[in-house]
Amino acid sequence: GSNDYDSLTYTQEVNTDCVRNNNDKVWSRESESMINVCVSICTVTTNIYEGDELIKTNVQKKHGDCE
Repeated sequence: GSNDYDSLTYTQEVNTDCVRNNNDKVWSRESESMINVCVSICTVTTNIYEGDELIKTNVQKKHGDCE
């Protein structure tokens, strides 16, 4: 076959790993001092496979408030 692209399947695998930091400090304008806040830092890794071969990895970091 001259066109082998049809047989290739792309699969995406997403892994999310979150770490809580309860001692992140931010400036509070109300109290005019540093206060502790809880921040959730997530690393989102996306792996893209072509068949069984890993062709691309994308890593993103996301910051958010703790639930």
